[in-house]
Order: sequence, then C-alpha cells, then structure tokens
Amino acid sequence: MNEKFVKSIYKTIVEGNIVSYKDMYEEELDYSKLKKSEMNIYWKKQDEFYKSLSAEQKEIIFSMLKVVMVDTISHVFGIIDGSSGLVDFEVEPKLLLDSVDSEGYLQDLFLGYIEDENLLP
Repeated sequence: MNEKFVKSIYKTIVEGNIVSYKDMYEEELDYSKLKKSEMNIYWKKQDEFYKSLSAEQKEIIFSMLKVVMVDTISHVFGIIDGSSGLVDFEVEPKLLLDSVDSEGYLQDLFLGYIEDENLLP
C-alpha cells in the first residue's frame, strides 16, 4: 500500500504538474487582456523570460522544477515519518492509508522509488 501511495504521489504531483507547467508556458499569453495587477505583471515577466530561453534551457528549467518538487515531497514525507522536524512546532504526525499506519517509511520508499526508476536528471 505504501509503495503504491508514494508512486501515485510522484505521478500526480511531479509528472502531472510538469505537463501542466509546460502546457501553461507554451500557451500564447495575450498581454492586451491582462489587467495591470502585480500578479499579471509577474506572469508577463515570467512569460517573456520563458519565451527567451532556448529549448535546452527550457528543459533545464523543468528539470530544476522536478528536483524541487521531489525534494519538497521527500521533506513532507520526512515530517510525516518523524525523521524531519518542523520549525517552531513539535508534533508527532501519523498518516493512515485506508486505516493502516504508514509506519514511518514513506520518505525512504519515495526516495528509493526515485532512485530505482532513475527519475531525476
């Protein structure tokens, strides 16, 4: 159950979001429809930056995003497992999957899956 859970987390969060980000950045942004809010100015700058990159540089950006997502998921699993702590908050979390304790091995299972499947650049 735990192995299936961590694989599904990877596929849902990492693979799913990489596809979504690529689609989003490849989409043409119509600047004339953007209001002059800070968020829209941010998106315009981000869009212009992305469009200025070569194909190789774009792949590097997505590889970096993948590493950040994997690291973040790993850290969250470490907090749930009890091997990593939180800043200014002490808690002993427990994750139940279909009412079964995950037993504190999610981070190890997740990182093992990443390594075994060679999922990082």
